[in-house]
Amino acid sequence: QRTQSAHAAMRAATAAAWGARTTRRVAQEELGSPPSIAKRRSQAKFMWNLRQCTGTHFHKAALDGCASLVQDMLDEDDELLTQRFSYITWWSGREQEGTGEAIHLAASRGHKDVVQVLLIAKATLETCVTRDWNYDVVPHVRQDHYDVLHAAVFAEGKGGNPDMVDFLLRHGARLAPNSDGRWPLHLAFQTGRVELLPLLRKAGQEQNMNGLMEEHAGKVASPLQLGIQSGNLSQQELAMAAALTPIALRTFIDYEPGCIIPFLRRLKRDHTTAAKLAEHVHGEDLAKVLRECPEAACALLHCMTAKPLVEHPGLHPVPSRISFAPRNSLERWRDRLNGGIALRSYYQKGTVWKYDGQALKGEDWQTQIAGQSFGKPFRDASLRVCFVPNLICGNFFGALVEASHGASADDKTLRIFLDPVVRASVHYAWWHCACMLDILHVGFSVWGLLVLIYDSFVARHSTAFSIDFVGALGGVDFVFLIIRCIGWIRQGGDHRMFMKRDFLWDLSRSIIPMLLPVYGSHSGVQIAVVFIYWWQLLGIFTVSDYIASSLLPITRLSHGLMPAWVVTVIGFCAFVHAFHELDGGENSSWMRSFFTTFSTLFTMTLPGPCSEGGLCNKLNLSYVAVMLFTVFFLNIIIGVVSEQYETQ
Repeated sequence: QRTQSAHAAMRAATAAAWGARTTRRVAQEELGSPPSIAKRRSQAKFMWNLRQCTGTHFHKAALDGCASLVQDMLDEDDELLTQRFSYITWWSGREQEGTGEAIHLAASRGHKDVVQVLLIAKATLETCVTRDWNYDVVPHVRQDHYDVLHAAVFAEGKGGNPDMVDFLLRHGARLAPNSDGRWPLHLAFQTGRVELLPLLRKAGQEQNMNGLMEEHAGKVASPLQLGIQSGNLSQQELAMAAALTPIALRTFIDYEPGCIIPFLRRLKRDHTTAAKLAEHVHGEDLAKVLRECPEAACALLHCMTAKPLVEHPGLHPVPSRISFAPRNSLERWRDRLNGGIALRSYYQKGTVWKYDGQALKGEDWQTQIAGQSFGKPFRDASLRVCFVPNLICGNFFGALVEASHGASADDKTLRIFLDPVVRASVHYAWWHCACMLDILHVGFSVWGLLVLIYDSFVARHSTAFSIDFVGALGGVDFVFLIIRCIGWIRQGGDHRMFMKRDFLWDLSRSIIPMLLPVYGSHSGVQIAVVFIYWWQLLGIFTVSDYIASSLLPITRLSHGLMPAWVVTVIGFCAFVHAFHELDGGENSSWMRSFFTTFSTLFTMTLPGPCSEGGLCNKLNLSYVAVMLFTVFFLNIIIGVVSEQYETQ
């Protein structure tokens, strides 16, 4: 009885001690752990960071956020503070053991009160979760992996609590990379918790670590790059979260061009100069952005274009009114064909409007712009410098073709050519190089056509000169086409270009003339060559803007007419089949049925009066064919042609 009374008294005393702390008692019941030191040190299983962990009830109390229970356990056994839990993972086919302390568990779950209890008990923020890469070979040889701040920021992949992270930083947490070279800023971007970025960057500024955190180091991606790869942030969030540095712009150019436009708006508010921005962007970069996001490329060009830097604003200011008169014979010839051009473009290394005080003049290219001796007309002008180096390159123009969809261009994709820098680049490249090659090719084409005309109407095919010349010219064109293909592939151009209409036309007009020396007597080859050379005469007008602009819609109509042509061809084939059946089916010739149908549908030639049932059926079918095909289908084509021409 005395023993039972003693046990009852002990139970009553224990209940009285724990009854005043409801939350603590509830936690004890959930853990199933009586206040025995031995049992508090006993093994407990729990899930943390998607891993099955083995620790003690002390670790589980810290993980669950039971601050009062953690305090009581530490009061009875302070060695629990440094006792480590463990877990096993597999990496690259090898077993890897990780260990950590209670403060990592509490910080990752955002339990600030538990972390505070642990810090008062002398826990350190520098203590690390460890891992062992060779656990199956040499166990318990551990290396530090990441500290408490990393655990709080990552928060089991969900992103940390800003209050928890701020608490740790205010209590002296130092910014440092983990064993993988990733800083807490990396983890904030990876988990998509943009709320943590200002806290970490402020701490980085105080600890002079921002430069190290933001940049790409070796094989370790930059924080912004990691944020792009993780996919946890939208383009707008990425643009707003990125640091206002050229490194961030480079990252967007390489990995996410869609973020460039909102990011540039932020840079503009930060008063970043065009010259400073252009130090990190080249023509090849713009070509890449053009292919992926033309609108972003235009925004980049706009931000990297500004008034030139003026060395002596007083003695040699930038002119606001210049002469647009031709500077040389080439420009005079160009103006006669184009009616004057309201754009002057120059490609120079200098970006500063310099002035030689001793010689009392600027540089030669500046004299070409500001010189008053060229005469009228004088016009108000806005002088701008695009600070992007090496802009005029094959890759840039190839990207322009892809961005505008080439022959499939529409109003939306052609807007890129409204950009002043793009217009100036095309203008300069065309009139200083490309037009010469085009004129040379047109000259050879005209000469080849004249030779063909002479051979057909004068020499009556008595000489082989025209055949040899046309065949040789086709070989030259084919070699140039191969060179273009190699250049296109080396510049990363889209291989689908080789299946487009313009390329197939260039391939045909080079291969078919090459066949003339071999199949010169074949009428099909002769007719094809004649049509090719007459069609190439349209190339004469590429140097005349107003003529080429009028011809271009006509040459581009085929894309819009394709659906109407398909309907027309199907209707024509259906009537050919029907007329063939009326003509006797297998006893009639398909060729005869084809010509009969063609004459009926396109020339409205009707059969004579019907005297037999078969002739009446054919006459009735002819009436239906004329009404349906000639009146309906052909008028649809005419309407589509008119509409497509207006669109083009």
